[in-house]
Amino acid sequence: KKYDYLFLDTAGRLHIDEELMDELKAIKSAINPSEIIYVADSMQGQEALSVAKTFNETIGLTGAILTKMDGDTRGGVALSIKDAIGIPIKYIGIGEKLEDLDQFYPDRIAQRILGLGDLQTLIEKAEQVIDEDEAQAMTYKMLRGEFDLNDLKKNINFMLNMGPLDKVLSMLPGVGAQLKNVKMDQKIFKRIIAMIDSMTPQERANPNIISLSRKQRIAKGSGTTVSDVNKLLKQYQDMKKTIKKLKNQKSPFGGLGLPF
Repeated sequence: KKYDYLFLDTAGRLHIDEELMDELKAIKSAINPSEIIYVADSMQGQEALSVAKTFNETIGLTGAILTKMDGDTRGGVALSIKDAIGIPIKYIGIGEKLEDLDQFYPDRIAQRILGLGDLQTLIEKAEQVIDEDEAQAMTYKMLRGEFDLNDLKKNINFMLNMGPLDKVLSMLPGVGAQLKNVKMDQKIFKRIIAMIDSMTPQERANPNIISLSRKQRIAKGSGTTVSDVNKLLKQYQDMKKTIKKLKNQKSPFGGLGLPF
């Protein structure tokens, strides 16, 4: 079989030994890689730097990836690796999933270290999940006062598809520090979607027709309570009031008072 790219993941090491170095040299000789990337745990600090130096002297590194950049670490090891070894930082890991691997930009990591957020990365994530034409159409619909529960569901899905909410919100200036020890419960949004999915098309388009008996049916179908349904409908009405004040708001989901 032919592949565009082949990744060979060698065993991780926290300490250097001669047997490991011999193994790495043999692998390099056998496969002649175009890139040799060192994956550094950003929470290890200077220990990671020492290991990276030895790796570079032995097999020659072409770059590095910093993991656990979503933790309490400030990312100082990034500056140390670049300065002491002279290899570029190519990616940073902010989670366990493939989509949590972000390209490394010095200016953006500096903003994160200083607690200034990362608006550019946030915008790029939004662009990946939101179709521009659909977003514009939704904005026009909102400004005409036609925002319904179908649109609310779309907005929630947009945010969920951008990744864990605590990570998304931490990219906003001044918000990261406040959310340092806060874990966003995405189950809240999934319950909202379950309630909306339990409604008829007519109810989603015109929530004003939802009577007590309809609320009981929706609650039963979504595994929630009538109180949950009432709370959702109140939040929806509050959002409609807010939308009237956002004539110049470009974002299809900004400032809508969603429950996080």
